[in-house]
Amino acid sequence: MNKKILYSLSILMFILLVSINVKAQENSDTLVYHTETVYNNIIKADIFSPLAGMIAFAYERSFNNTLSGQIEVRGSANGIILTPELRVYLSILNAPQGVFVAPWIRIGKGISLFQRDSNFGGGICVGVQTVKKRIAISAFIGPAIYAGSGKRSATVLRGGVFLGYAF
Repeated sequence: MNKKILYSLSILMFILLVSINVKAQENSDTLVYHTETVYNNIIKADIFSPLAGMIAFAYERSFNNTLSGQIEVRGSANGIILTPELRVYLSILNAPQGVFVAPWIRIGKGISLFQRDSNFGGGICVGVQTVKKRIAISAFIGPAIYAGSGKRSATVLRGGVFLGYAF
């Protein structure tokens, strides 16, 4: 199990490093206008959740240039988890693109990657999302606290890599 987590985190960090665009300018007073089309909706799937025996899909909707909301549905034969989050984009790109910070909560019945009886959780994550020719790639990581109906609770690292379609 530890090798799967280490592999997933390694891929996540690689995508984060590759996705960040840094552009130098000759004159810092020059404004750069982004002329790419901004898509307000993205549907996406977590490409690593099958490693944990689950599937995960998400829908993200931009509210304005800096805010978007996302709802994730994660499930397996053992149950289902809903994870709503509010994404605050910190970059000069319009949401849903660039670096973001996202507080989230998790409500579920029956399954969790680290705890089978987990029913509630929350945390905050930091990530980056890019959209090119309607293809969206999103990667995030952050601390999570889970509490359930059983005797156990867990503090873990939550992360993911989603691939999606923007419209």
